[in-house]
Amino acid sequence: MKTIIGLIIFFIGLVGTAASLFLISYKTVQKRKAPRAKKAVLICIGLMLVSFALIREGAEEELAKTQQLSESRDSVCFRDDQGAVYCQLPDEIRNNTGEIIRLSDSRLTIIDLWEPWAEPCREELINMQALYEQYGNQGLNVIGLFISEEGAGRMIEECGVRFPVLFYRDDFAFLKLGQFPAAAIADSSGRLLTICSPGEEEIKEIFNGETGEEEAAIAAVVSLGPKSRDFWEEIIVRELNGSVK
Repeated sequence: MKTIIGLIIFFIGLVGTAASLFLISYKTVQKRKAPRAKKAVLICIGLMLVSFALIREGAEEELAKTQQLSESRDSVCFRDDQGAVYCQLPDEIRNNTGEIIRLSDSRLTIIDLWEPWAEPCREELINMQALYEQYGNQGLNVIGLFISEEGAGRMIEECGVRFPVLFYRDDFAFLKLGQFPAAAIADSSGRLLTICSPGEEEIKEIFNGETGEEEAAIAAVVSLGPKSRDFWEEIIVRELNGSVK
């Protein structure tokens, strides 16, 4: 966003400078002074300098996001003996009080990333709680991740959430792809299950034009945007019926 704003300001400054210089040249030919036009040139040059700062800052932020996502890919993406890329989480996840949640203690674990200000996350949290209550005794666990602290406690209470909820950290950056909610589901070994079949164009859109094996692997295991309870229930029932603890 800062890059776009910077480019807009730069364009305005460039046009303003050109117009002011033209006016100065015209008045010079007419042997008239143009103090306002000279001031306008200085203002436009100032705008262009501001735009350069915004463009640079925006580029640095995008680079930081790309590096963070790259590190996240390295932490969750692996290759099997045949060379195929798959996504894997560590068995142990620490909650906000330092207690350990082990994925191996459950047959399935849904990791759900949400923001308190995003209204679609409210319905997803309610659905996740209902699924947790219905299938928890069959081996389903749900871990909620919230990014913004403001409003998180109120939303948890209003949605009746009883499953573990953690403050977001970079270990789960593979879920932070610009859409909320975002969720993935892991089996008891921590392996993330394929739940989507994104096309090349969709993968490009998610990863800013990148379509490598790791990007495709993550796009296949992460659900972006709100999904219905039926969507998740179909996956849960299929996996619980097909897995053996």
